[in-house]
Amino acid sequence: ARPDAQLEWQLRNANTPGTPDVVVRFGGTSSVPVTGDWDGNGTTTIGVAFARPDGQVGWHLKNDNFPGRPDVVVAYGGTNSVPVTGDWDGNRTTTIGVAFARSDHQVGWHLRNANSAGPPDVAVAYGGVDAFAIVTGDWDGNGSDTPGAVYERSGELQWQLRDAATPGLPDHVFGYGGLDAGALVAGDWDGNGTWTPGVAY
Repeated sequence: ARPDAQLEWQLRNANTPGTPDVVVRFGGTSSVPVTGDWDGNGTTTIGVAFARPDGQVGWHLKNDNFPGRPDVVVAYGGTNSVPVTGDWDGNRTTTIGVAFARSDHQVGWHLRNANSAGPPDVAVAYGGVDAFAIVTGDWDGNGSDTPGAVYERSGELQWQLRDAATPGLPDHVFGYGGLDAGALVAGDWDGNGTWTPGVAY
């Protein structure tokens, strides 16, 4: 954390060593960093989600990677929620959502198809609250992001991914990564349209 309590983003335009191509301060260090193509222009930009005093999740999203005020300011989700982002309807725009523990010990997902306040466009239960982590991605390459859950199983991480934002059994179940992983990520690493897992240690 920086002494001025701001997040400093250091972004690279290539998957190679070197100095950052973009260095920008945006958001507070108590916020959750998020990224996405908020306006559908094909460029991934920065944002933050944070707990507001009124008990909601506040979202501040930028449509460029430069200093300045957020382009999107919205409240969506409760403070006991985990912020998630994805292209839930396949329109090539990243939008907001939250995941939270339900009383039946499942993970509830409330997803919006616009970066605005309002009722969820998708409300679904998927995954258990005993999950090691939750993830989102386009697991089948159809253009829409959907939920996933990762569990501790027999000394490794087991990924259980669903191809639709609907209740049901996972479409993909496999082991990948160790329990000492510091972070789990997912992305289209080879440009074939399908998201796959990654771990950082």
